[in-house]
Amino acid sequence: MFHVCFSSSASGIIRRILRARGRNEAVFTFIDDLSSGPITDVCGGERKAWYLKYFAVDTLETGQLWDDQIKFWSKTIFSQDQLMVWLTRRSAAEYCGFLELLSQLPEKSEISLADFTSQEFDVGKTKETCISIGSLNEDNMDTGFQIQTTTSPTDWNQLLQMWKNLKRESASLRIVEHNKLFSKPQDYFDGFVFQHLSGNWQRLHRVVGEAVVSSWENGHRVSFDWFNQRIKELAKDGFVEIENRDSEHESVVRMGPQSWNSAQT
Repeated sequence: MFHVCFSSSASGIIRRILRARGRNEAVFTFIDDLSSGPITDVCGGERKAWYLKYFAVDTLETGQLWDDQIKFWSKTIFSQDQLMVWLTRRSAAEYCGFLELLSQLPEKSEISLADFTSQEFDVGKTKETCISIGSLNEDNMDTGFQIQTTTSPTDWNQLLQMWKNLKRESASLRIVEHNKLFSKPQDYFDGFVFQHLSGNWQRLHRVVGEAVVSSWENGHRVSFDWFNQRIKELAKDGFVEIENRDSEHESVVRMGPQSWNSAQT
């Protein structure tokens, strides 16, 4: 059996619980977050150009990412072993990755699915749902073997149709609401940025970090990289001002003139 997940932070935990169970099985991780950017062809030129424009340091880094992704798909789609997929459909990134996998598997393929969407875990005196399997500890992750079910792409026809529609729309963002994925424009999460900005200069990394935490508290798993690039886009339109932008650790940010003008109208 091969194990598949769509969270890099979860892959190490899955490997540890496998070792604890005396199982020496491979874990494949798809690290590209398909909840953002063009998805008509997840390994195509449009998405590669988008990634290079907003996230990659250089073409070498992007080339390595794409080589890793091609290896991921070749190892999972053409695998002769049964796949066990780990995810929660509360995470748009994991949900999108899972549906892309289903869309590429032959219809008669059967997979074991450890789906934590409905699972609740004790956190102090309260119970919380899992918005990303990357946030689970080893004990919680191990319950995946108890909740696993067997399914095939034919069981997911309705959701695969949803994925086809999302790929056709190929919007900037995809979010989860009521266990479904919806396309959203690139400014959908901007409110999480502006609530932490003022007329005073602040470290860019601090504002980004606070925006990330705010998104998590509201049930979204938005990445640091997304907010970081989004703030830089807002700076181009005058909604944000950035100084020392060439130094990631020294960059500071504050509200731009366009933000003040919008607030006054």
